[in-house]
Amino acid sequence: MMKLPDYVLKAINLLETNNYEVYVVGGAVRDYLLGKTPSDYDLSTNATPEEIKQVFANYFTIDTGIKHGTVTVMIDHKLLEITTYREEEGYIDFRRPSKVTFIKNIKSDLARRDFTINAICFNRKFLDLHNGINDLENKIIKAIGKPEERFTEDPLRILRALRFASTLDFEIEKATKNAVLKYFPLLKKVSKERINVELSKLLVGKNVKQILIEYKALLEKYIFKFRLSNMHINVIDEVSNDLVTKVSLLYLNSDIDDVTKSLKELKFPNKFI
Repeated sequence: MMKLPDYVLKAINLLETNNYEVYVVGGAVRDYLLGKTPSDYDLSTNATPEEIKQVFANYFTIDTGIKHGTVTVMIDHKLLEITTYREEEGYIDFRRPSKVTFIKNIKSDLARRDFTINAICFNRKFLDLHNGINDLENKIIKAIGKPEERFTEDPLRILRALRFASTLDFEIEKATKNAVLKYFPLLKKVSKERINVELSKLLVGKNVKQILIEYKALLEKYIFKFRLSNMHINVIDEVSNDLVTKVSLLYLNSDIDDVTKSLKELKFPNKFI
C-alpha cells in the first residue's frame, strides 16, 4: 500500500466525492516502488479541466496547460498537477500534439506515456497495464508499445531513456535501445533547454560512465558537439558526484573558447560556465 501525503489524499477524496475517477501517476509511483520518497505527485482523472476547476472552486488553481488537460491546484500550500485522461495525435513539431482528445478511460491515457516504469498508477491498489513493476524489478527501461512511435512523438524521450538508465542503473531493453540508436539524430529537433534538464540528471547518475562509453559517438555529435576524452570518462565515477565537477572533468584540458561555446549551446547558465 502506497502511503500518500494528506494534501494528495484531500484531492483524491474531493474528486471521488464528486464521482470522478482518479489515480496517482508517473514518477511518484515509480519512485515509491523503488523505495524512494517521492518529491512531488501528479494525479490523472476522467474529470475535464473545467470539471477539475469546479471541484476545486474553493482552492487556488492555475491553468498550467489547460488545452492539454492540466490544472494545478494548491492544497495546504502544496502544488498538485491534475491532468485529464487524454489521447494525442499528430505531433507536428516532435513535441506538442496537433490534437488532444479528453477521454474517460485511463487505459488509452497510459498507452501514450513513454516507458513502462512510468505508466504504473495507484489508487488504493496498483494498476499496471504495461508490466512496469516487472521491469522495475528486472531493472529494465522499456518503451510502451512501439519505441519508434514513442520517440518520434517526442525525441526528448531518447535522452530520457539514457537518463533513467544512468540514474537508476537500469538496462535499456533491446528494441528500445535499437530505436534510441536509430532515432538519436531527432534530438536536433529538441530545444536545448529541454536537453539541458535531462543531460544534467544523466551526468550525476550512478551509471553515467557506462552510458557515456556506450553512447559516446552519438552524444558527441548531437549533444555536446565536442570530443569527449576516454580518459576523463573512465574516471568520472571517481570524482565528486555534483554536476559542476562532472562537467568540469569532461571538458578538462580543452580550449576555453570551445568549452564556453559548447556549454552556452547547451544552455548552462552563465554562472555555471
